[in-house]
Amino acid sequence: FVFGIDRTSHLFFEGKSPDNTGSLTITSTETLVGSSVIKSTHPTNISGNDYDLHVSNCTINAAPPFFSDEIDTMSYGINLSPLHFNPDSVILSNNIFRGGDFSIYLIDNSISQITYKITNNQFISAGSIAIVDAASVGTSCIIQGNNFKNTNIAYSNELAIISISAGTEFSLIDNVFDGINYNFLSFKLDASVFNFSGIQNIKIYNNIIKNINYNAPFALIPNLVLGPLVNFFKFTVNENVKFYHNSIYIPFGNENGFISAENVSFSGFKLYNNQNLDIKNNIFAFLQGNKPGETVNSTARVYEFNSATDITTLQSDNNIYFVDNHTNNYFYTLGSSNYDFNQWQTTYPTQDQNSYWEMPNVISKDDLHLSQDCNRGTPIALVPLDFEGITRSTLTPDIGAYEYITFTNFEYIGTCQLMETVFNIVSTVQIQSALWNFGDSQTSTELEPVHTYTNAGTYTVTLTVTYMDNTTKTISKQITIYDKPTQTTILHN
Repeated sequence: FVFGIDRTSHLFFEGKSPDNTGSLTITSTETLVGSSVIKSTHPTNISGNDYDLHVSNCTINAAPPFFSDEIDTMSYGINLSPLHFNPDSVILSNNIFRGGDFSIYLIDNSISQITYKITNNQFISAGSIAIVDAASVGTSCIIQGNNFKNTNIAYSNELAIISISAGTEFSLIDNVFDGINYNFLSFKLDASVFNFSGIQNIKIYNNIIKNINYNAPFALIPNLVLGPLVNFFKFTVNENVKFYHNSIYIPFGNENGFISAENVSFSGFKLYNNQNLDIKNNIFAFLQGNKPGETVNSTARVYEFNSATDITTLQSDNNIYFVDNHTNNYFYTLGSSNYDFNQWQTTYPTQDQNSYWEMPNVISKDDLHLSQDCNRGTPIALVPLDFEGITRSTLTPDIGAYEYITFTNFEYIGTCQLMETVFNIVSTVQIQSALWNFGDSQTSTELEPVHTYTNAGTYTVTLTVTYMDNTTKTISKQITIYDKPTQTTILHN
């Protein structure tokens, strides 16, 4: 491995093996609270210099989380609070993070013109990410291409998997969040899974967010009565928020181990004094399913606003919403005003007129690929590709992080004149009807036709299929039909 300062003014940790792909493993051996794997102290040899910090190809094993409410008594993977040098960039890429209350903690650094890049990392049962810059001018943060598996919510002033405060640019793109761990000691009365405040430009595209885990201590106190407020996305005093093509599918209730809590208040979005929010082409499914025979008197709402101004600055459309199995099915709340989806569309005719209240057609709660077309989105030039890099339709893109790809083709057996040629459709989706043109002026509407060519030659066969949603697709192939073999008689003496 390599550790040090190179000639290009980079302070770096880098794991390398003979094939240049290896790993440096850094493990915290401390069992005391407040431990960090990588921490900014005050080294005299780099103090006051403009060194960048790069950490790549490392496995960072932090101490187990302590679920404390005091910053000094938590465990950290990378703790740069505060930085004692002035980097232009902090780049954390291709690492594996495990454990910790916080995987990455960058707080109150008071450094302008700094870029944070957190890309292509794996967070496995790891802690949260918090980035708060006191000096926000020119500060940008990019969190892209990461995989978060069973991420722990840290117990802090603002509970969140990702908490970003103060900055010029923030991007959250192409990430997977699979499993969000709420622990008994980390469950506050006002928790936000994602918390953003004081940022001038926010881009949130193509993220996949699924599953919430409630850990064992809840089961130990089944009669506990709480009134928590759970905000999935909390935006406070931000500008120019672009929230496009995300798939959010969250089972939330006793079916997944949650306690029988009364008066749980759940909001998909909690919006406070923001300007210019654009929320389009997203799937939001919050499934408050309970175990058989159990009920939770909970309140679920997609949007919660601080003031009427927050509504006028919102542009929301072409989304799919669904919240099930709870007592108060509110779509939106403002003070004492609560609306279901139809009332929301009627009262605010500029909002969600092309959106839908329905269960999204994903394959399962673990696989958020679409099981059929959902091409009811609006084209967005900023997001031309889906999560897997597939080009989106420029006319009617699918809603959510994935663009649905229909595969339809045809096969044939038999290539001799005056003999049967059997055609068969191969498709990943159900076909309503088919029209075949065999290239010899003959046609058929059968799904699996049998055709006989009179003459040998090359023919262009065209198949036009109509799907169940009445959309069509046309496929053409050239096939060669050969002369029928002549019979040969061999005489033996």
